[in-house]
Amino acid sequence: MLSKVDRLVGRIEMAAAGTIIAAICCTVLLQVLFRYLFHSPLAWTEELARYLQVWLTTIGAAMGVRMGMHFKLDVIHLAIPKHALHYYRAIILLASLLFIGMLAYYGSVMLETVQRQQSPAMSVSMFYPYLALPVGAGLMGFHVIVQLLQILRGEDRAVDEGSR
Repeated sequence: MLSKVDRLVGRIEMAAAGTIIAAICCTVLLQVLFRYLFHSPLAWTEELARYLQVWLTTIGAAMGVRMGMHFKLDVIHLAIPKHALHYYRAIILLASLLFIGMLAYYGSVMLETVQRQQSPAMSVSMFYPYLALPVGAGLMGFHVIVQLLQILRGEDRAVDEGSR
């Protein structure tokens, strides 16, 4: 059941990332057209592209966690006997979860501070760009918990699929 939810969340992340990339491309294209063709640049396009890029980064980080694509030291990974890899991965995931928890906590605390601030060009609450941090951390945390549960159940795909 949890694997199905994980796959569904992964699909939603993919769709969101694709939509955000398309929105960034359209926004930047508008900026270029208005700046060079009409000699009247739009003030909000650069700001929107920047905030969308922040959201793309946090969602992309969650996708990377789900797919196991983040940085790891292969030298250590290769030196550990196969029967101990599950323990090694569990320790790494627990350490990651601690960091992700701090990211989510401090990102949420920051929301209280920035919610009354307005963005300079679009005049929207800075709550929305900063919301990307706790949302991305929540997604990353979810994927880490799924992987930890898979290790506990003996379903650790990363070790079984030969990621040595």
